[in-house]
Amino acid sequence: MEADLLPSVEMALIEWFTPPLNNVGKHQVEAIDSICKIEIRLKNVRESRELSQYDLAKLAGMSPQNIQKLEQGRAKGIQLDTLDALCQALKCEVNDLLVRVSS
Repeated sequence: MEADLLPSVEMALIEWFTPPLNNVGKHQVEAIDSICKIEIRLKNVRESRELSQYDLAKLAGMSPQNIQKLEQGRAKGIQLDTLDALCQALKCEVNDLLVRVSS
C-alpha cells in the first residue's frame, strides 16, 4: 500500500510547498497567495468518518491540539509522516485531504 501512496504524496508535496519567497516584496506575496492556495479538508473527512478530534488524534498518534491547528488552518505546513498517519487513520488518500483552490 505504501508504494501506491507515493505518487499521491509527491503531487501533494508539489502543490503544498511554494518556492522560497526570500526576495519577494509583500505585495508580490499577496499576489501569489491570491492566485492559488492549498486547503486542508481534514475536518470534512474526519466528520464524514464520525470521528472526534480526540479520536483521530489517538488513531494517528498525534495530539488533539495539532489536529485542531490543522483544521483551523493555523499550521504552516505538514510533514509527510503526519500526512501518512492521517491518511491511514482516516482510510483516505492524500488528495482527499489536500486540495488546491484558486481565488
